[in-house]
Amino acid sequence: MAAALIAHLRQHPDNTRRSPEDLARQFGLTEDFVRHVLEGIERPPDQDALQFRTPRVSFDFLARLWISFVRSFDWVTHRPTMFVAVTSAMCVALGIGLSVMPDLSVPSVRVFSLEIEDSILLLGILVTFGLHMACYFHRRMARYALYGGLVV
Repeated sequence: MAAALIAHLRQHPDNTRRSPEDLARQFGLTEDFVRHVLEGIERPPDQDALQFRTPRVSFDFLARLWISFVRSFDWVTHRPTMFVAVTSAMCVALGIGLSVMPDLSVPSVRVFSLEIEDSILLLGILVTFGLHMACYFHRRMARYALYGGLVV
């Protein structure tokens, strides 16, 4: 009978609010036993009490975002040679595009005595270099980057 009471309360958690007398009568148990069981059960919160609680702030989305970023980077760098070739080609295309493009509308703007186009190209080169380093270290191929740097 006690197992039937516990199974019933698991299936119908709202019945934990019923009086111990009703439950004891329904399952043929003593009121003291049912009262002891009900005291040991964690009751679901009232719906009225839930609406006045402060909302819980969760940063789980940051963990999911980081995991998806790592998985995407892992997928993109699956073939490191192809990744390095494609990102290098994109950097070269950026440089060619900036050299062919007519001057920007504000030619007098300079950043650290560089033209805007030169600054963008330098930023592109640094980002490409950083991506290559991240790829080599992620794939445990840092020695290839070191050897290449020594050859150059």
